[in-house]
Amino acid sequence: MSVVGEAIIKLIFEGGKQAKVQIEKFASEHEQALAKIGSDAKAAGKAISVGLGAGFIATKAAIGATTAAAVGQYKEYEQLQGGIQTLYGDSADAMIENAERAYKTAGMSANKYMQTATNFAASLVQSLGGDTQKAAAYADRAIQDMSDNANKMGTDIESIQNAYQGFAKQNYTMLDNLKLGYGGTRGEMQRLLADAEKLSGKKFDISSYADITEAIHIIQQEMGITGTTAEEAGATIEGSAKAAKAAWQNLVTDLANPNANLEKSIDNLVTSLFGDGTNKNLGLFGNALPAIERAITGIAKALPNLIGKITKRLPDLLKKILPPLMNATVQVFVALADALPTVMPIIVDGLVQLVTALVPHIPTILGALFAAVIQAVGALLGALGNAIAPWLESVAQGLWEWFNGLFTGINKALGNFGAGAAKVIAGFANGFKNAIQNIKNWFASIPAFFGSIFSNITNLFKNIGTSIGKVVSGAFKAVVNGIIRFIEGFLNTPINAVNGLIDTINSVPGVDVPRLANIHLPRLAKGGVTTGSTLANIGEAGKEAVIPLEQNTENWARPLASALAEQFSEQGIGGAGITVYMTNNINNNLDADEIGRRLMTSIRRAA
Repeated sequence: MSVVGEAIIKLIFEGGKQAKVQIEKFASEHEQALAKIGSDAKAAGKAISVGLGAGFIATKAAIGATTAAAVGQYKEYEQLQGGIQTLYGDSADAMIENAERAYKTAGMSANKYMQTATNFAASLVQSLGGDTQKAAAYADRAIQDMSDNANKMGTDIESIQNAYQGFAKQNYTMLDNLKLGYGGTRGEMQRLLADAEKLSGKKFDISSYADITEAIHIIQQEMGITGTTAEEAGATIEGSAKAAKAAWQNLVTDLANPNANLEKSIDNLVTSLFGDGTNKNLGLFGNALPAIERAITGIAKALPNLIGKITKRLPDLLKKILPPLMNATVQVFVALADALPTVMPIIVDGLVQLVTALVPHIPTILGALFAAVIQAVGALLGALGNAIAPWLESVAQGLWEWFNGLFTGINKALGNFGAGAAKVIAGFANGFKNAIQNIKNWFASIPAFFGSIFSNITNLFKNIGTSIGKVVSGAFKAVVNGIIRFIEGFLNTPINAVNGLIDTINSVPGVDVPRLANIHLPRLAKGGVTTGSTLANIGEAGKEAVIPLEQNTENWARPLASALAEQFSEQGIGGAGITVYMTNNINNNLDADEIGRRLMTSIRRAA
C-alpha cells in the first residue's frame, strides 16, 4: 500500500475515534431535535447508499490526485526550505518549526508560512543588524499579526501580506489595508510609530523594518487583535476550518517528504477537526455541530409554521386562480370546435396530398430502410465478431494452457509412479539392478508428449514381466498379472476422463482434437488355455500358436506331435520316429488346465 493510502486509512481511524465521541455527545444532548428529523434522515440514508457506489469509484481517482498534490507541494516545500536556510541561517530550524505549527497560530500551511517569511526576510535581517535569531522571532510575530488582523477585521490575508511587503520597501500606500485607523502615507506610518512609542515607551525608527513590524504588533495588541487566530482556530467555525485546511495541506506535503513525521501531521489534522478534548479547542466538527443543531432545530420549528400558513392561504389562492384558468381552458376548446369545420377539410386535403406524394416513393423508402437495417445488422455482427474473437482466442489459449498443465502433471505423476513401481519389483526380482537407470533413460528420451509416455510405460512393464517370469513361480505370475490389471485400470481412468473432455471440445463445430489411446500392459504369461469366449492380445511377446482343443484335432494334434518329436530328436531325446499315444480322453467334462496337464504328461512319456 502506498504512503498516501496508509496515511488516509490512519487518518480515517484516528479521526473516527474523535468523531464518535463528538457525535455521541451531540446525540445525547439533542435527542429531541434529532427525533424531529428522523424521517428525513431515513430518506437521506437511501440517497447516501446510492452515492456510496459512486464514492468508491471516485476513491482511486482521489488517491491519485492526492499523490500528485503531495509531490507538487513537497517540491515547493524543498524550494522554500532552501530559501529559509539561506535567509535565516542558523535560525532556519526555528523558522521551520514555526512553519509546522502555523496551521493553528497563523491559520496557514507550512509552505504558505515560509513563503510569507521569505518575502520580507532580507529587510528584516538587515534592520536587525544580521541577527537571524531575532529575525526569526520578529518574522513569526509579524506573520501571526497578519493572520490576526485578517481574522479580526475580515480583510483578505493577501492584501495584508502585500502591505507588509510594501513596508519592507518603504512603501506605505497600503497601510490602510490593515484597518487600524491609519492612512496609506508615510506620515500616517510615522503617526503609527509615535502611538506605539507612547504605549510601549520604546523609540521606533521608520527606516527600520523591524521597528515597523513591532509597532504594528503593539497597536494591534492594544486594539485586542493579537492572538485572535490561535483562539479562533479552536473556538470558531471559520478559524477551525482554516486550521483544518492548513493541517491537511501540511499532511499532503509530508506524504512525499521522506523526513516528515507523518504521525505528528496526522495528529495535527485530527486535532483541528475534532479538537483536543478541552473547551478551548473544539475542532471544526465541535464548532460546527452546534450550528448544525441550531439550523436543524430552526428548520423543524419553521416548517410546520410555514406549511400551516401556506395551507391557510391556499384555498383563497386557488379560488382566485382556478376560475380564470378554467374559463380560459373552456374558451380554447370552444375556439377549436368553432374552427374545426373550416380547418378539417384543409387538414384532410393536406393528408391526401401527402399520401399521394408518398405512395410512389414507398418502394424506394422501404428499400433504403431495409438496406440501412441490413447494413446496421452487418456492422453490428461484425463488431460483435471483432469483439468476441479476441475473447474466444483468449479462452482457447486458456483451455490449452490448462490441458497442457494437466497433461504435464499426469506425465510427471505417471513417471514418478512407474519409477517407484520399478524399484519395488526390481528389488523383489533379485537381479533387476539396472531398472532405475533404464527408467531415467526412458524419461530422458521422451520424443513426444503423450505417445512416448504410454509406449514407455508399456515397455517398462513388458521388461518387468519378462524378468519376473524368469525368477518367480507360475503362481506368483498370476498375482503379478492381477496387479498389472489394477495398474492398467488405474492409469486408464484419467485417460478416459481426458477423453471425455476431448469429446466435449470436439462437439464444437470445426474442432477435432485427437483422443488419447488407452494403456494396455503385457501379461507375464505367454500363451495359455481358455475355456470360453474371451478377448485376447495375441503375439505380444513373439510367435504364439492358437490351437482349438476340442475340434479339428487332426489338423493340429498330429502336426504338433511331429514338431515336438523333431525337436526332441535334435536335442537327443528319443528317436526321430517317436509316436505319441494319448490314452486320455478329451471331453467336455475336463477343464482347460486338466487338458494341458494330460497333454504334457503324454509327451513326457513318449520322450
